Amino acid sequence: MLVRASFLVLTILPTVCQAGWVSSEIKDEMRSSSIQMYTQEASPLNGSGPKLTVRVFDKGDGAPSVMLDLSGSRVDGCPERGETTCELQVRFGDGAVKKVLFSTEDGKQFIPTEMGAFFGAVYHGDKLFVEMHVDGYPYQYRYTLDSLPTKYAQHPEVEILGFKLGSKYEAERPTLEASKVDGDKECFWGENTQDVFKGTKVEKVSICFYKGVFYQAIITPGNQAAYQAGYSLVVKAFGKPDPDGVYPRWPDDKDLRINRNIRSAAYMAIKKGDYKAPFLITDDSWDLLVPASK
Repeated sequence: MLVRASFLVLTILPTVCQAGWVSSEIKDEMRSSSIQMYTQEASPLNGSGPKLTVRVFDKGDGAPSVMLDLSGSRVDGCPERGETTCELQVRFGDGAVKKVLFSTEDGKQFIPTEMGAFFGAVYHGDKLFVEMHVDGYPYQYRYTLDSLPTKYAQHPEVEILGFKLGSKYEAERPTLEASKVDGDKECFWGENTQDVFKGTKVEKVSICFYKGVFYQAIITPGNQAAYQAGYSLVVKAFGKPDPDGVYPRWPDDKDLRINRNIRSAAYMAIKKGDYKAPFLITDDSWDLLVPASK
């Protein structure tokens, strides 16, 4: 695992505090380069117990990495015999509690398999909660995430009805027939809508925002022309679909153990020629921040 290896073998220079983060420079003398590491260590919310550290590694390439490091203990049954992954319960800010899959060899150091989306949520979020069971007891940890000074490249660019996925809009919203507001979450939807996919009319469309950020679109083409236009839009943004999927999904993760994709798309049809299934286009980093519907 490259993240862990970099941390173990390179020299760590003195630290500087930045808000809740402690910043260190990891020098690679052989390559005449360096990595910036930001850490936060937390004790369990309910008192004594093993400490858990969040580490962010930034090479300045716009794609930082993140890992969790448990001190002096290991998570119960993680990983199971013969496995290299396990799930931990995580919550970002006011978002829903979700089971997130991590790669781990020893039950002590955890690398999110969906690295791009997980780091994106760390970058955009204000708080992180993690729960893990150690010696039969559920320990919970909390971190303050704001003021992380890293470069973060968000891609690919996807635009629906003039709105760019992952972008924030103060007041502008789509002019669709219906809408629903649930706290900081707003969804707008319509039927028989023109030019959702250029030059065609789709049967249904739903566009959702969280704190003003366009994070998800669900679009049912309803006809062959709209399906083909939608398929072309997604392929242009993400490339060819994953060949191993039950249904078309993007991007092709190439069976990598650690996935750095930030955004994804899928066409939820199993049968070829089914134009009544929806396209689902999501910024997965922001999706981790969205609260459960009331």
